Amino acid sequence: MMTKGRRNEKRIPTALHSELTEYSSLLRALRTERTLDVSSQISKHFQSIPTVVENDEHDSEDEDEEESRPTSPVAGASSQSPSQIVTLKRKSDEISTSSPTPPPKRKKKQKQADIWTKWPLLPEDLAQPQWGLEDEISVIVSQLQKVHQEGNEEDDDEDREFLPHLHLSTSNCLEAILGTIAVHTPLRADSLQNRLNPIDWRFVLNVLVDQKIVHPKVIERAETHLRAMYDPNGTLPLHASYRAQQTINSRNKLADLLGSYDASLFTLAERPSTPEIEPEPTKPQDKKEKKERKGKRVARVPRRRKTSQSTSLLF
Repeated sequence: MMTKGRRNEKRIPTALHSELTEYSSLLRALRTERTLDVSSQISKHFQSIPTVVENDEHDSEDEDEEESRPTSPVAGASSQSPSQIVTLKRKSDEISTSSPTPPPKRKKKQKQADIWTKWPLLPEDLAQPQWGLEDEISVIVSQLQKVHQEGNEEDDDEDREFLPHLHLSTSNCLEAILGTIAVHTPLRADSLQNRLNPIDWRFVLNVLVDQKIVHPKVIERAETHLRAMYDPNGTLPLHASYRAQQTINSRNKLADLLGSYDASLFTLAERPSTPEIEPEPTKPQDKKEKKERKGKRVARVPRRRKTSQSTSLLF
């Protein structure tokens, strides 16, 4: 039966097995004491510390055996004689005074267990750093001031006023960067939609260029530093800084084209002046036409009858 069950089991292909091992090693690397120390993670590759897990199966077996042992009967009314009761008490006192020999304990088996971390990481799994983001920013600012402002120690108190604002802006920028990285996922096949390969520094730079979060000069400097660390020979193709510069150039061209139209949105157009309407010149009419019109008008009006004064007196 065992041979049939083993035959029916599906074997994991080598490609998938290697992928699973890489994913498990990535999860182990995340559980380190310096999770938030970015500089140590970039410069060094930490190995996961194997933990020893005790096998408690034998402990549970011992507890079951102790539970199964019969307990001493409860004292109560019995039919024994008083002499028998006294002898039993003496025996129990002798047993209690003598040191009991403990039963031989079984050695607990120890084995190395894989550490599987939850993702996203819980706050309890993250180690608290010795210094925070504000401390790191203040140290960087003090170093830059020493380089650029030699001998101007009086302005240190005035420069300290902008540190809280600088902390707030950097924390917001860092949150935006981490949020965009979490949303974007690398390209993969349809059969691997539920699996994500670990992203590299080139993917992060390309995401920042697409979202236009960081200035292109910052991306260019970061690209040079990261390439010196991870690709000193220059074998990997890089397009982040070039894409960032091209986006800036195209944006400037578009702004120049739309500048005149944007300015016209807030200007009121003047009303066009309405031309004065001149009277049309009258055409010269002939004298004959005027006479005919006058004759017609006269003909239409009925004439009054002329009566003499005599007839008017009779009435």
